[in-house]
Amino acid sequence: MPRDKYVRHSETAKERLAAYSKPAENGCINFTGSKSSFGHGEIAYRGKKYRAHRLAYIEYVGPISEGLVVCHKCDNPSCINPDHLFVGTQAENLRDAINKKRMKAPNPRGVKHGLAKLTDENVIAIRKDVRTQRLIAADYGVHQTTIKNIKLNRTWKHVGA
Repeated sequence: MPRDKYVRHSETAKERLAAYSKPAENGCINFTGSKSSFGHGEIAYRGKKYRAHRLAYIEYVGPISEGLVVCHKCDNPSCINPDHLFVGTQAENLRDAINKKRMKAPNPRGVKHGLAKLTDENVIAIRKDVRTQRLIAADYGVHQTTIKNIKLNRTWKHVGA
């Protein structure tokens, strides 16, 4: 449907969304207008800028409680199909992304950290070692402060003794 150069003030949000949408075979309704760097549709309506999926949720499902985000069951950021949208906290949204392998867990700990020099077994042994921190550090090829932080349980907290 061709767009007028200027938006009519009588146009509803649903009409505006429909003018910028295209159904896909997988059930998604893809927003075809402007998109954010993350692929979410962006649309202006009555002088306010919205993420298209949020406006679709508001118009077809209802208000979004403060502190909640609109998530995609389909994992398609440009989808505005209300049946593919649900609300949750940002923490739930991140957990969903991690569980679906769309993102890595933030702040990997221990051996999962790319720069880790120690293993969980090393940390357990370090905590039991009664030698000076400097000698322990030399044996493991790390700085004395690393040993101090492990012994004071400031780092590697997830590893039990």
